[in-house]
Amino acid sequence: PVLFGNNLNTKFHESTSTFSKDGTTVYFTRNNYSSSVYKSDKSGINRLKLYTAKRKDNGQWTIAKELPFNSDQFSTAHPTLNRDETKLYFASDREGTIGLSDLWVVDILGEDEYSEPRNLGTTINTEGRESFPHLGSDGTLYFATNGRPGVGGLDVFTTTTENENDVL
Repeated sequence: PVLFGNNLNTKFHESTSTFSKDGTTVYFTRNNYSSSVYKSDKSGINRLKLYTAKRKDNGQWTIAKELPFNSDQFSTAHPTLNRDETKLYFASDREGTIGLSDLWVVDILGEDEYSEPRNLGTTINTEGRESFPHLGSDGTLYFATNGRPGVGGLDVFTTTTENENDVL
């Protein structure tokens, strides 16, 4: 194994990434750590945030940028892109969450421009924890939850919609 990129890796944790189809843009989860500063919420908890970076022509990655809808007071994690790369889905325990954490979506409006986050609602989210969304190439949304009957822990569920704009 080799390090993915010096501009993306820190001494803390990077995880759960999604790439544009052409491989030039990455969105990923990282502990709240940037510019060599480790940040915590009011309780001293280091939250998760979403970041993005671009691959340059020389193959190197730009320095990761924090997405504007993050906060030091809640976690935002586990990004996945829809088929046409116009929407970014993620898990968060932000204000407006139905349960312990919910699935959310933002529209990608342009370079470093995003809509306000929208909760995917009670069809998907429960009073439990929804995490790890992944959109398959056929538009199926896979996600883990402990808020529905299952084998136990974070079981994997799927959902589809006839029209991607309905929910997905």
